[in-house]
Amino acid sequence: MALQQLDAFLEHARAQPELADALRQPLSLEDFLRLAKGAGFQLSEQDVF
Repeated sequence: MALQQLDAFLEHARAQPELADALRQPLSLEDFLRLAKGAGFQLSEQDVF
């Protein structure tokens, strides 16, 4: 399920220019998770690694 959430977030980000631009920048894991949460996706560190 977690991998599906990560995939869904990345798919969503591709369709959102501002979010896609933010993800192209170097980000800390904390910032990445904050962007995901702001877009309505509940991800954790374990979901990403």
